Amino acid sequence: MRIIAGQFKSRLIKSPKGVDLRPTSDRVKESLFSILAGSVINKNILDLFSGTGNLGIEALSRGAESCVFVDNNPRCTTAIKKNLEAFGIEEKGQVLLKDSFKFIREAQADGLVFDLIFLDPPYYNNMTKKCLILLDNYHIINLSTTIITEHYKMDELPQPAELKELEICRQGKYGGTILSFYRSKQR
Repeated sequence: MRIIAGQFKSRLIKSPKGVDLRPTSDRVKESLFSILAGSVINKNILDLFSGTGNLGIEALSRGAESCVFVDNNPRCTTAIKKNLEAFGIEEKGQVLLKDSFKFIREAQADGLVFDLIFLDPPYYNNMTKKCLILLDNYHIINLSTTIITEHYKMDELPQPAELKELEICRQGKYGGTILSFYRSKQR
């Protein structure tokens, strides 16, 4: 994996050893950030199920203000910390060894709000659907927040009636992977 653009263009992101990950491919990541264009600049990012931190580090390379990385695997969080240190941006990233669902619940109580949320859960057990419904119910988003979820084409997404605050605004298909973009209905 490599950084595609920005301050750290072409630099490699190291992956943790002994962890079965499904990192975002360069093709999907390039499409995602082409869609986002300059909208990551000066934004506060949340990278849930962050794995290697690939998406959050790409956003930081492109001018994001900060990123909170959340993953429940200690090898992943250690790798993210090492990558941030290697790029000299450890002060821009907060790395949390925590379950992403638990983090969402706690973030509201802490008053945290994010401008952009990357959601890339494992492709099973309708985790994408469950996480979107949780994000819809816990207020860590504002009217301009965008949530981008990377999911398998067969994954079930929430039906519009299941979401009070969020609505899907865009989708892109890349082989078996789909990027779905959600925003506030009141935008």
